[in-house]
Amino acid sequence: MCSFYGYGLGWFLSDVKGHKQVQHTGGLIGTVTQFTLIPDMKLGIVVLTNQQSGAAFNTITNTVKDSYLGIADRSWLKTYGDRMQKVEAEYNKQKKEAF
Repeated sequence: MCSFYGYGLGWFLSDVKGHKQVQHTGGLIGTVTQFTLIPDMKLGIVVLTNQQSGAAFNTITNTVKDSYLGIADRSWLKTYGDRMQKVEAEYNKQKKEAF
């Protein structure tokens, strides 16, 4: 849980476990990216993907970040995988009802 969250000069600003965090995401059709810095730890995480789901870059970033912060494995792959399955199931349900 962070104690602040803001947007400054194009960057999302927050804190994680008492460390300031700077992030930005972006994408075009077929690609999404995430750039994360924790300056006082001299940690930078850059994830470039060739797909459109933020689940991949969030899984990778959070896993690396947790490792550096000494946080036990939180199973980000399973968390985001389960979340994406629910989203896809709801999408398919609505599509079936509409057509």
